Order: sequence, then C-alpha cells, then structure tokens
Amino acid sequence: MKKSLFILLFICLTIGVFAQSSSITIKSKGATENKYVTIKGYEITETQEYNYIFSHQSSYQIIIKSGKKKDISVKIYDTSRKEVFSNYNKGKKKYYNDIIFKCPQTGIYYVKVSPITG
Repeated sequence: MKKSLFILLFICLTIGVFAQSSSITIKSKGATENKYVTIKGYEITETQEYNYIFSHQSSYQIIIKSGKKKDISVKIYDTSRKEVFSNYNKGKKKYYNDIIFKCPQTGIYYVKVSPITG
C-alpha cells in the first residue's frame, strides 16, 4: 500500500513539473512556400541566446509555451547586435506568444530568450 502511494505521488509530481516548463519553437517558411516547418525547439529555464542564419524574404514563426503563466521575452538581434525584433509591445505592455519575424536580409541573427520574473 505504501509503495503504491509513493508511486502515485511520484507520478503526480512528475506531471506537475512537466506541465510547468516553458519552451520555444522556431519554424521557417520560405518566400514561395505556404507552410511553416519546425527548425528548432528548446526548453526554457534561464536566459539563453541562440544564433541562426536567417534568409532574406523568409518568415520565421516563433511559438512560446510558457509554464506557470509566466511571460517569455524573445529578442532578435542582427550581426551587429542591434535589436531588430521583439515579442514585447511597449504600447500595450504585453508579451506575445505567437509571432512572425520577416527577415530583412540574409545573415546571422541572435535569438535571446528570457523568462520574465516578477
């Protein structure tokens, strides 16, 4: 009986941990394509930065699934580290979880992902 209760408790805690995790998925669509294709996905536990070669006239969909209803900040920087895109709307003071980035020119871009605390 004790063993069954322990196993049940372990399963409930495990499900709770996975339900609270945050993730980001990046999908791409070329200029002549109709459908987005997943290129990368990551779990988010802390601020991370990833670099990609994005192509001119291609669109990139970024989908954020945030655990514990916390906001996730996504900022995209060009090769000179100038911010070119963000999922935060300053006027509405809102983070968006499904965004489209249309690449202005081919090159290396840096995607910085940060969980928002507070």
